[in-house]
This record gives sequence, structure tokens and C-alpha cells, in this order.
Amino acid sequence: LHSRRRRAATYIASTRTVHRAPRTMVLVVIVTVVSQTAPALAASAVSSSKAMHEFWCNGTPPRESLMCKVHSLTSQLAQTSDTDAKKKVSDDIKKLMAANRVMNPAIPVAGKPPSSPFAKEYSAMKMAFCATKPSNAKTLCSTAGTQYKSGGSSSIRPSTTPTPAVSSLTEVSTWYCAKPVHEEDFCKRTEIMAKLRATTDSEARKQLMTELKAYPAPDYSKSQAIYADYCKIAKNADSSTCLRIKQTQGAKLMQTWYCALPSSANSLWCKRQSLIAKLQKIPISTTDTAMAAERKEISRQYSDLLKPKEGSVKEVGSSTSSQIGKEIVEAKKAYCALDDNKRSPYCKPPEAFGAKKPPPAPVS
Repeated sequence: LHSRRRRAATYIASTRTVHRAPRTMVLVVIVTVVSQTAPALAASAVSSSKAMHEFWCNGTPPRESLMCKVHSLTSQLAQTSDTDAKKKVSDDIKKLMAANRVMNPAIPVAGKPPSSPFAKEYSAMKMAFCATKPSNAKTLCSTAGTQYKSGGSSSIRPSTTPTPAVSSLTEVSTWYCAKPVHEEDFCKRTEIMAKLRATTDSEARKQLMTELKAYPAPDYSKSQAIYADYCKIAKNADSSTCLRIKQTQGAKLMQTWYCALPSSANSLWCKRQSLIAKLQKIPISTTDTAMAAERKEISRQYSDLLKPKEGSVKEVGSSTSSQIGKEIVEAKKAYCALDDNKRSPYCKPPEAFGAKKPPPAPVS
């Protein structure tokens, strides 16, 4: 980002003349302004997600987990425009997912969409990455203990009344795909799925299904990052889409334990989670006057909590997000240090998700 801005500054300086002032003087002024304003721009969760996967999957030795394998394949898919190559990679992803379903059959729960096979590892990856205190990953790490609900969003059944999951995906993808920079495969897939939900014509659906095969679902972390970037925008923060969050059972227990501590009375994270829980109980479309007034007040408190403090970066949630991200990491560290929790699945080391322990250092 900095290098692109400096190149832009150089171009501007070389093509403008102000009262025949020396070009070097104009360059100095512009570069100075750029260097002063650049820190105000926080990295998107999508860009931070790339660094997180590099950290998690490409260590020594590389991690041989389902999530890392799928991420590698979807990265290959995004880098090629050849139809045959896309089809081969798509088939490889399908085979990988099919093999995982055989080895790890999902246990159906009545009334709920099946859980993602990536949810647990994604949670562990995000916590491990955020524990390194990465620079410029505020948006991603401020939700280190939670994930956005997306189960059921891939439904392509014809319907005139979309489910909450489908509505949320439509809302987020419409915003994301209108951005100047976006991943075309993700947008093409959501466009085809929307057409499938809108028609019952068998021939049209057959053609659309053929097209959809070239655009498999994006990797789990990419979808989560797009949702995170959408939800960091002030006007979206308390929308039904951004309140549809979930936690693994271990993360719930950790949060409950941490927020019950006397020392957590002024915790930003606990305050945010408490307000979210209250907002989740009141439908955004409620017609009850009293409930609507209550929701409006809670939304105001939530917005105030996320506002940047005076003198900080002018991006909603920026300074607060950084504090919350650090707090979640420290909370897990303290929780997992307790003897009763050390052996819990939530506190398992990264090796439990497909990594091999590095060989011991040679003795000199």
C-alpha cells in the first residue's frame, strides 16, 4: 500500500508544475503527506486473512489439514482463467471434501444446518495468529473468539422467501462485489446461486448447475473475512447479518469464565458481547414500540462503545478493536493455563490440527 502511494506521489509530482516550482519540492510535500496519513488506513480482514493462512499453513513443516489443503486449491483456482484447469481444481476440491465426509461424518441436529468442517480449526488458527499480535490485523482479531453464521447460505432451492443465511449472504456479497477490488470467482458464484434460487425451469437450472461447477465455494476464512469487513462499517454493525455470530463450545466456556471474573467488570470485550446478546433477542423488524425503543437504546450504546476515542484513527472500532483483540488472546491464555482446562479440546496445541512438531534442534 505504501509503495503504491509513493509511486502515485512520484507520478503526480512529475506531471504537475506549480508556478514553475522545482519538481523535487512538490514531491517532498506530497510524500510527506502520504507518509503521515498512511497509518490511518487499517488492513482489511481479507488481506489479514491471507497473512493468517501463511502463518498457519506454511510453517516448517507445512500443515497437512483439510482447511490448509482446501485453501491451497482455492488459491490455485483464483490464479487461473483456463476453463479446463479450473474444472480440474474444482474436482480436486470436491474429492477432498467427499473423502472428509466419509472419514468424519457430520451428526445432524434437527432444525440446524450442518456445521462447517472448518469451524474448529478456523477458530484455533485465528486465536493462534492473533496471539502473535500481528500489526494491522485489528478487524480480524477483534472477532478472534467468534465466527459469522453462514451455514445454509449455499442453498440453491427455488424460494420467494429467503432464509436468514441466504439474506445475509446476499447483503454481504452485494456490498463486496460492488467494491472496485474484489474476487471475481466469489461474485460469479453468488450471482449463479441467486439465479438458481429464482427459477424452477429445469433446463435453465441444468445450465446454471453446469456453470456453478466452475466456481466452488470460497474457502471458509475468505467468507469469514468478507463478513468481518462488511460488519466493521458503522451502519452495518448492529444489523441482523452482523449479529448472526457463533462460537465453538470451548470459546463460549472461556468467555463465560472470563467475563464472570471481578477483574473483567470494565472489559471492553465483555461489554460488547453483552450488548450483542441483548440485540440478538430483539428482532430488528419488531413492531412492538417498547422493544423497538429498547433496541434503539442498546444500538446507541453499542455504537458508542465502538466509536474511536478522540484523537485516534477515524475508523469505527479501530482502537477498540485492537484492545478487544488483545484482550481475547490474553483471556484464552489465562483460561488454558488452569489445570482443569489444559487438556480440553479448546486448549489443544496447533499440532492437533494437522501440524507436525518441528524436529528438535541439533545438539552441538
